[in-house]
Amino acid sequence: ARCHGDYVCFIDSDDVIDITYVEKLMDALLSSSSDIAVCDMRYIYDDHESFSDGGQFALSNVNDNPALVLINNSACNKIFKKSLFDDIDFPKGLAYEDLATIPVIVAKAGNVVKVNEPLYFYYQRSGSIAHSINDKLFDIYKAIKRCMDYFNSHDMTELADIMKDQYIVHGLDLTTLRIKDEPDKQKAIEYLDKNMNCLKQYYPDWEKDSQLKQYPLKKRIIFYLLKHKQYNIVMKAYGR
Repeated sequence: ARCHGDYVCFIDSDDVIDITYVEKLMDALLSSSSDIAVCDMRYIYDDHESFSDGGQFALSNVNDNPALVLINNSACNKIFKKSLFDDIDFPKGLAYEDLATIPVIVAKAGNVVKVNEPLYFYYQRSGSIAHSINDKLFDIYKAIKRCMDYFNSHDMTELADIMKDQYIVHGLDLTTLRIKDEPDKQKAIEYLDKNMNCLKQYYPDWEKDSQLKQYPLKKRIIFYLLKHKQYNIVMKAYGR
């Protein structure tokens, strides 16, 4: 599909938007002369709902606030100026395509404006990548590297360093949490080992990352056990 307008948004056919989604985001974008408008979301599960913060800011950009590249990387809670996608698009066949793309788009924006309302309702389907254990889990590393490569090639080294921390947040921590819920314990242990091998491949110096110091003691112990391949103990620590 091709977009012929000046602005673009991405809405999944299974999700729901507030009736004012486009109106409020476009009003905020145009009135602030921004390139991206962001709203909050609600995640809809089979048995409950949860609030997802689109970011704690009003109007900002990466020059004033480099950490802006770390706001919720979903494409669906944003309206974009179409020209931001002139030299980058969503990678075909890659899981975590939003993480591979949205931080770059945010970095390219002159300004990003926030609408403090949950206008997008994101249905968390049980068969999605977030709930499935397979080798596509490890696309997370390719997604982070894609952003880092873009930043480094465009003299945005500070942003590349910020993205490097995501190997810890998304790769080491969140991927471990997804793997430990795999019903087949032996399969989970095998995937924990695969994940640590991927982490070492993409980020050999991961143990020196300052992000690790931000985690509570229990998590740091689990990371230590993962480093030393004590996967059975890790599973026990998570009650498995």
